Amino acid sequence: MSQWTHVNGIIRIDAIRMLRPKKPNIGIPSFWQDEHQAKDIPCGSEGSLNAELWTNPSESALSAYTVSIFGDLRDYDDAEAIVSYLNQITDGCMVRSGICEIDVEYKFIYLYHYINDIWTEISRTEK
Repeated sequence: MSQWTHVNGIIRIDAIRMLRPKKPNIGIPSFWQDEHQAKDIPCGSEGSLNAELWTNPSESALSAYTVSIFGDLRDYDDAEAIVSYLNQITDGCMVRSGICEIDVEYKFIYLYHYINDIWTEISRTEK
């Protein structure tokens, strides 16, 4: 039986793009057919998490970016590494809002919220 971890998160990032702010670092995902394995994004035996960066087409809007993080990691149960990845994304950014659910099968469902510049565990439900 495989160990799976399911992740679902969204982060909204503000930026004044005229000042050329740092873009969120979402890394480069890998998939089961790839020869390389992701080094900067959590990765199970069949590939990494996925992350998409949406850029607001209105360059004058303060709400500049939205990052969605999602995926299913096989043979993986390291929720702390996923939180480290969330920190990688938000490091140096002006975060408006962030929330992420990490479902580690047979163990816990964690819910993290970005509060006061840190990812804070707001609930842990035993399965």
